[in-house]
Amino acid sequence: MKRYSVLLLTALVLVGSLSLDLLAQRPVSFPRVSPERETAIRIGFNDITINYHAPSVRNRQVWNGIVPYSSIWRAGANENTTITFDYDVVIEGKALPAGTYGVHMIPGESRWTIIFNKDHTAWGSFNYREAEDALRVDVSPVSAEHREWLGYDFEDVTGTSVIAYMHWEKVKVPFSIEMDGHGIVLSHMRDELMSLPGFNELGWRQAATYCLNNNTHIKEGLSLIEQSINRNRNQNNLAVKARLQFADGQNDAALATINEAVGMGDNFATLQAKSRLLDGMGNKKESEKAMKKAVDVGSENELNNYGYQLLGQNNVEEAVRIFKLNVKRHPDSWNVWDSLGEGYDRAGNTRDAIKNYKTALQKAPEAQKSRIQGILARLQSS
Repeated sequence: MKRYSVLLLTALVLVGSLSLDLLAQRPVSFPRVSPERETAIRIGFNDITINYHAPSVRNRQVWNGIVPYSSIWRAGANENTTITFDYDVVIEGKALPAGTYGVHMIPGESRWTIIFNKDHTAWGSFNYREAEDALRVDVSPVSAEHREWLGYDFEDVTGTSVIAYMHWEKVKVPFSIEMDGHGIVLSHMRDELMSLPGFNELGWRQAATYCLNNNTHIKEGLSLIEQSINRNRNQNNLAVKARLQFADGQNDAALATINEAVGMGDNFATLQAKSRLLDGMGNKKESEKAMKKAVDVGSENELNNYGYQLLGQNNVEEAVRIFKLNVKRHPDSWNVWDSLGEGYDRAGNTRDAIKNYKTALQKAPEAQKSRIQGILARLQSS
């Protein structure tokens, strides 16, 4: 028994010594020769993210040197270069579903192939399998200023597209990314409407109004506005429904819907919507009558906003008339004098613009005075 205990103790000491030896030999961390980097951009609600490792040139021949032509290249260093799209996109005119992809490239002197591969967890291109390709596109490289460290970035950004590119040494490889911007916004809204915003009529009305204002997905807009009406039938959502029906070519139904909304009571927004519908149907006389009634019941803010809509349409004369009417109704408001001054300024009537801006300055809160003073200085120096 004593001999067994001695052997057990000796074994434990050896195991402990081995563990301490292994711990003592644990290596320290060093910076990677090709550091990990990330670049990202948001287009609407679509987040596009590129993760990569950036090698440097270090006086080497890169193209057709350390990166051979006509061979699969990891488009960076170390682990896979990856690109992630939150929503579906179109790359160089070809559809690619949302997701994360390993990026590989086949360089060439005048033509490159960019590969988006479903396997994004590999180490470089060593285990690349063509069967896992989601998409291949061919692009043309362009000459660029020297860049020591490989990098990815974005340019030519619009609301629905962007150019992504890889830049290393004196070569830049761009590829276009496009997306259904309105479809993405609506998809995002649908997701939100499955939670708290979907419990009231407003969220559904806002989504339907997006379709209306952007003249897109009109059928879906009609479906969305019905959800709003089902939750609380009111003038606002009926007016949106009427305009969507008109956009869908349902003229008679649109008139019936807008008349139902107007029948609930005089309301500037509803009467303006009726005026727009009648104008769109070519009934100028009834359109003007509805707009006159809207102006008669409009609040200070509604008339002010309407005046600026007219300015946006370059209907300066009518905008000035609306601003003057607002001054007559609300003479104690600094804002109506300010707007009338702007209307006269747009009309080229400097004398009356100065006069009204001076009145606005007298009534304005401190936070607005410096802005109005600046406008007056400009007008008085002209």
